[in-house]
Amino acid sequence: MIKTLTAHTTQIDDVNAAVSEILEQLDLPNSLKKNSIGFITCYPEFIDTGIVKALSEKFPFDTLGVTTFACSAPGKIGHLALIVSVLTSDDVIFSSSVTNPLNAKNLKTEIETAYKAAAAKLPGKASMIILMSPFTFDFSGDDTIRELDALTGGIPVFGTNAIDDNPDYKNAKAFYNGKENPTTLSMALFYGNINPSFSLGNVSDQNLLPQKAVITSSKGNTIETINNIPAMDYMQSLGLAPDGQMISFANVPLIVDFNDGTQPAARVIIGTTPEKHIICAANVPQGTILSIGSMNQDEVLRVSSKMFENAAGKENKNGAFVFSCLARNSALGLDADSEMEAMQKTLNGKLPFFMGYSGGEFCPVRTPDGKIINRFHNDTIVICQF
Repeated sequence: MIKTLTAHTTQIDDVNAAVSEILEQLDLPNSLKKNSIGFITCYPEFIDTGIVKALSEKFPFDTLGVTTFACSAPGKIGHLALIVSVLTSDDVIFSSSVTNPLNAKNLKTEIETAYKAAAAKLPGKASMIILMSPFTFDFSGDDTIRELDALTGGIPVFGTNAIDDNPDYKNAKAFYNGKENPTTLSMALFYGNINPSFSLGNVSDQNLLPQKAVITSSKGNTIETINNIPAMDYMQSLGLAPDGQMISFANVPLIVDFNDGTQPAARVIIGTTPEKHIICAANVPQGTILSIGSMNQDEVLRVSSKMFENAAGKENKNGAFVFSCLARNSALGLDADSEMEAMQKTLNGKLPFFMGYSGGEFCPVRTPDGKIINRFHNDTIVICQF
């Protein structure tokens, strides 16, 4: 069994006050079991002021983390905030590692080295992995999943990309044991009978256009043609790209059905090309079925609230990790805290939870015959329960 501890602080300028507040809430001498690991989400300034480093030095276990622009724990919602979640257990073993700074050329080697370093500390094969990943356009979460699946045979992978509140995400950072870097990836391996459950939500059927199409040509994260015509011409035929310009990237998620019986995945548009191609933030395989979604506050809350209710109703769960895409938060408009407020209303008092906004989400999906497939998502809220 895994026990989940959470703590929260908004003491962004006072290192000693922040550390004392977190340690008092966690009460580690009376709370820790045999094996433990910590996860941190925080506003970037908590790194700059030295609070993340000071906290990590106080913990008798490894800590993995990423920056975010808003996070939440039971009874707490914060933007200029830091949240710690500690997983502790007598019968589950945790092992972690971190890569060197990553780029497209060294990704395979670095992930392999980090995974093998963490795996070597376990008595057997890991049951799952949690990733704290950098935000970068040099490679995608799909590339990370591909390399991990090749190493592990496809054990479940859950996690998030770093993010911040700058338009260019220049302060988005990942960190490990208090040491930050914009392009390092840390991973936590779990060994034991943990029986995690995974769920995700993006766009409900009622917010999908009725037209479905086939991605007839694509390369990686670029859609070249849809129904055998240039991708932007297809968007223009739906009235979504007048004069060849998309109305909105963030509020028009692409929903991709992989034709394998799994839940369709969302893809956010990040650009277009002079050839009328569409560039997405995750892979869009040729031959998949495309639907066009619409994202607004009502839709975000409709999907998320249903997921929170399902999470609250699950038995024998002692904690939940929740990551929601920055695009979902953008769709909330002036009521930016409403998704976190819905989570508080439904989950607070039911189980410990830990939430941060994300620049990309890692969450497995299941085929109809129960097979696990790891997948990277955009515009999505993902939940892992222990």
